[in-house]
Amino acid sequence: MIFAFLAADHQALLDEISQVDGRRLAALLEVSGSARVRFSGDHDTPDSDLAREQVGVLDAELLRLRSIQTQAVIVEPPTTDDVVAIGTLVILTGPQGDFGIELASHYLAAEEADTDRVSCSSPLGRKLLGRRVGDRLTGVGPNNLSYTIRAIAVINTKELVSA
Repeated sequence: MIFAFLAADHQALLDEISQVDGRRLAALLEVSGSARVRFSGDHDTPDSDLAREQVGVLDAELLRLRSIQTQAVIVEPPTTDDVVAIGTLVILTGPQGDFGIELASHYLAAEEADTDRVSCSSPLGRKLLGRRVGDRLTGVGPNNLSYTIRAIAVINTKELVSA
């Protein structure tokens, strides 16, 4: 899966990885301190058990965040409505007539998707990214339909540029 990020959002992801890594290191230090206590004959404390559990949780979170980072693609925010980007509304003309689709970020989970909104990491989303008014999309969906981009609007302004 491809994860699209605006540059600032990608930096926020890197910051989050750094913060989680710092919390993981602190938890590891807590665990290693409790290991020294154990070797000296004292018993584990509830705090050391909690620290070990926390290390496991933080390891899983780091794995998830680093997986996203390795699959991240940095995209620029839409400044004009001449190119399809995350945050644009695309009007397509096809066999069933005209219809609009909002291109959402990668955060759009499959269960959140509907006919009016697609993730940029979906097959249709990947075909749309970077396209311009007048471009033709072929092989879309299970029926391999063809569509032409008739108009693009930046979601915030809804100002359409038509072909």
